[in-house]
Amino acid sequence: MKNFYFRTNLGKSTGIGNYMRVSRLAAIFEKRGYACTIFIDRQLKNFDFIKNQKIKFLYNNKNNINEKDDANVFIAQTKSPGIVILDDYRFGKSWQIKVRSYHKKLVVIDDFLNKSHACDILVNSKPNFLNKKFENLYKKKNVNTKFLLGPKYCIIDKKIKKYKKSKKKFIITFYNGGSGDLLPIYNILKKLNNKNLPGLRIFHFYVIMGSFSINKDKIFYLKKKFRNIEIINSKKYIYKKINDTNLFVGSAGISIFETALYKIPTVLFKVSKNQDVDLNSLEKIGHYLLLDTSDFYKSEKISKLIILLYKKYSYFKKIFGSLEFNVDDKGSNRVVSEILVDNKKISKFNIVNKEKTMNKKQTYKVSKVDGKFINKYLLSRNLKINRANSLNKKKIDNLSHYLWWFDNKRKSYIFKKNDEEIIFFYHEEIKIKNFSFIKPGWCLINNKVSFLDILRALEVQKKIIDKYNYSIPNLGIIKKSNTSMVKFAKNLNWEIIYPHENIYKILSKNLNLKKEFVLFKR
Repeated sequence: MKNFYFRTNLGKSTGIGNYMRVSRLAAIFEKRGYACTIFIDRQLKNFDFIKNQKIKFLYNNKNNINEKDDANVFIAQTKSPGIVILDDYRFGKSWQIKVRSYHKKLVVIDDFLNKSHACDILVNSKPNFLNKKFENLYKKKNVNTKFLLGPKYCIIDKKIKKYKKSKKKFIITFYNGGSGDLLPIYNILKKLNNKNLPGLRIFHFYVIMGSFSINKDKIFYLKKKFRNIEIINSKKYIYKKINDTNLFVGSAGISIFETALYKIPTVLFKVSKNQDVDLNSLEKIGHYLLLDTSDFYKSEKISKLIILLYKKYSYFKKIFGSLEFNVDDKGSNRVVSEILVDNKKISKFNIVNKEKTMNKKQTYKVSKVDGKFINKYLLSRNLKINRANSLNKKKIDNLSHYLWWFDNKRKSYIFKKNDEEIIFFYHEEIKIKNFSFIKPGWCLINNKVSFLDILRALEVQKKIIDKYNYSIPNLGIIKKSNTSMVKFAKNLNWEIIYPHENIYKILSKNLNLKKEFVLFKR
């Protein structure tokens, strides 16, 4: 019989995610008849380990644990050579080399992109690996290793049976990890329960309370005050509650896979270093709203965002449905099967062969911007080349952008050349004093767009605006130093508004217009 030894840890500083992963794998191995032992640092108060699993504690009171000493202690406790599965960020190459030399096989489970390992199998389920660029870079850091990469190998529980959600309640689930701070959730709940909610559906809140969460007392206090708050602290009911959820708000840990599995729209926060994930890759499994830890504490803005998502829920859910990869519940079994295979296939680097480009006829297309462009729109707007020609030259943060996105009335389009997205252009109605205008604008998606491509896009933009038959004039703002655009403006029927005109003074004052810009109307 093969022996499986798991080295992991859990606690206030690490949460319970690593432990839960190895526990799930151990349960599968045990069902297949293998002996499993999970090793952690020490016994913990007020934590219920998974029943019927063998747990061993390596230390009594030792706090400062180094790799060399721990490797020796671990080897002493695992006298019969077997297969070791390491899910602990503290132990790098020196621990791995030592333990690997004694045991039959070493498997490492990791969540970082910049670490190198000395193992037989390396498991990393980060969505980044849906992008070949990340996969190739990671493989260069870790040679002579069998790779199990991407969400295909996410280690989560089996999906429970789906059932109809309540139509009378709009259920929001909050979770900040197994050891996270509940204070931001407390502040958001206070704000939401003091808002006048639109429509007939009412908010109901689930708060998943981790074993090592801090500020639990604040949530218990709110629960006594508001009937619409329910505390979930039993692992047994978590997935039933997630399945029942309309919106998930919480940390971007293992929950990114669990919510993707149940197709739950999310607002995610990067609350630790191992949760630093590529947003473009995250979009591929359906998650589009990603914020920083500091944003979690901006309760007024987050509560406002939640209400906007409630109002625009059908639209938001449609964005979430735009995915390229379907997360399933078979990842744990895939990992187990690969570990049990004796042969070791080394994945080769992917070599991208650049095709020779033929002199094809240029084609241009335009289409309306939908929700899946929410992050690309911001990324483009924040490019230095676009900010340099904008009234507001500061970068816009994700949270401010999301608040604007779900509340704006701008009509936006994307302009493509040979099926490559190159320009966003838009128009919107603005009101200044007693005047109303249609204000067009545009921004480049990359720095390689030619002036001719810009002119083509602006010609298309004018035709689209003309089709609306607006009864109010268009207002244009161009930077003086952009001499090519200033000269070309007359070709699109723009007329200069001169400083001596009364409208110029009104617009200049209300738009906080500097002398570096020229005003136009048509």
